Amino acid sequence: MLHTRIIIATLAVCLLNTACSDSLSIQTRSFQAQDLSNVKTVAVVDFAGDFGGQAIADILTMELMKADYQVVERDNLRRVIEEQKMGAEDSSKLDLTEKERLALIGRNITADLIITGELVRLSPVRYDREAEDRVKFPPATCEITARAVDNVTSRVIWTCVVNVTARAHDGTYVRPLDWITEACAELVESLKNPKYKDKNNSYQGRQIEVMRRARKTDA
Repeated sequence: MLHTRIIIATLAVCLLNTACSDSLSIQTRSFQAQDLSNVKTVAVVDFAGDFGGQAIADILTMELMKADYQVVERDNLRRVIEEQKMGAEDSSKLDLTEKERLALIGRNITADLIITGELVRLSPVRYDREAEDRVKFPPATCEITARAVDNVTSRVIWTCVVNVTARAHDGTYVRPLDWITEACAELVESLKNPKYKDKNNSYQGRQIEVMRRARKTDA
């Protein structure tokens, strides 16, 4: 009887600790039309969306560089567009469609792929500081769609949709902006790993750190 009570008490503590741990949920759907493991140089165009598209492109650029991609400076991409606008005699040419914009960039830069997409959803979060280096916050969600266009054929050869929900209970494993950086890290893993499999996983506490290490190993 005493042994049973100890087991029940232990399980209760474990469940309580899990419920009170940082959590991370990742769902992805991804498709590669061809093996992209030999891709070296990419260009990242500002993502569409009511707000935050440029920030997503910045964070995605950082994650791509961590994965040893060479990334074209985005100021160069903007300069290509602006120069085209300034040289346009017909005012109707000032507003380019996305297809025209990507084709223009492709003709004027050296890159294997052009990556673009849309920030579908980003929830604002109010932080409660627990300590100097730790915060807690309620569930925060980031959803991104991304695609890569072959710079030679102009074909879309990779697409990915990622949704990340993060919650910091004590900030041990989940920090500010992690719901955005985790989404961009998943995009990079999907792009780089030809064996990438769609995800529908939730991680608690230390499981988050284990998942991150596994991601680095698989990439």
